[in-house]
This record gives sequence, C-alpha cells and structure tokens, in this order.
Amino acid sequence: MEGFKKYLVLFLILLFPSLLYVFLSKGKHNFISLQKFGPKELSLNGDTLYHTIPEFSFLNQDSIVFQSTASSQKFIIANFFFSTCKTICIPMNNEMQRVYHQFTDRDDLQFLSFTVDPQTDSPSTLKEYSKRFNNIDASKWQFLTGQKNDLYTLAQKSFFLSAIEDTTLPDFIHDDRIVLVDKHRIIRGFYTSTKKEEVDRLIDEIKVLMAEEQIPKK
Repeated sequence: MEGFKKYLVLFLILLFPSLLYVFLSKGKHNFISLQKFGPKELSLNGDTLYHTIPEFSFLNQDSIVFQSTASSQKFIIANFFFSTCKTICIPMNNEMQRVYHQFTDRDDLQFLSFTVDPQTDSPSTLKEYSKRFNNIDASKWQFLTGQKNDLYTLAQKSFFLSAIEDTTLPDFIHDDRIVLVDKHRIIRGFYTSTKKEEVDRLIDEIKVLMAEEQIPKK
C-alpha cells in the first residue's frame, strides 16, 4: 500500500504541470483543446474534417528510409533547416534539443528535422551534423533528406512552412518555426524557435495534448 501511495504521488507530480497549464490558459471549468490549423471541410455526416499531414518517406541520418507510418500514434515535433546555415538553424535545433530533453521518458514523441538543401545534406552529412546535439536517440530524432521537390512540397503544402531556394544567392529561405502535430496528424501549433517563451509554450502545449489523452471522449 505504501508503494502504491508513492507511485500515486509521483504520477500527480508529473501530471500537475499539464493540468495547471490547461486550467490557467483555458478557464476554470473547461478543458478546451488546442487550436487545429489548416483548411477544414464538412463530411457527409456533418463531422469536421481537419487538414492532416500526409504519409511521406525520406532517408535519415543513418541512410535508412524513414516512413512516416513509423510515427503513427506519436506526437510529431518538426522543423526545416540546412546543415551549412550560419544564422537561425543551430539556435533553432538547440531549442529542438531542449524540447527533446524535456520528454526523454516518453516514447510517443517523434522529432523530425527536414533539410531544405538535400544536394549538400546527404545522410552522412546529417549524421555528422546530428553529433552537435548531446545524448539524443537517433530513432527519436530523425534528420531527413530526399528529393528537393518532395521536401519543399511537404513543407509548403503540408506543414504550411516556407522552404525555397534563393536563386539570387547560394542560400535557402526557410521558416524558423517549429510545428506540433498530434497523434491524428493534425497541426496543433506553430512556435517561433528564436523566442524562448515560444518554445516554452511548445513544451507546455505538448503536455496539454498529453493531458487531453486522459480526458474521456464524449
């Protein structure tokens, strides 16, 4: 009985930040879901159908094909970058690393970093780049490359992020935001990676989604 009480206390301590965030941000009596982003439409039976991230496959840093189906029933935290970027990419991925280390005890989060410069960013280049980030599990944080058109289409049409090659300079234009996707492949948030308070909000809202899973569906 004493052991059960200890586990119960530990569970409540871990769950409290998520419940507190929901309570403070959504009101005294209502647990309201995070916003759902993207176009939506009504099905024939009147249900709302939200935009979802389609299936995709790319090569990861270990030269293994990563299929998006491998992250089914997982939350996705995604961004777009390139390894030779001298401006926002390292700070952005440092923030990705900070989020990663907040949830090392969870197996239902998948971190995905897509290159916008696949000509340079081969799997071996991405492997070397990934060594900048300490104590990460390559299966939980995938650095992905592939055909440029496929990567750009995924960024622009699925994640609603900018990703284009700057034809006037040897450079690439890409979004500095991190995207949160729920287990149903619906986008639930965008977070500016250069602002600590935005990434703090991402951490809190991941906890909100985790808390939502515990709320019985009506």
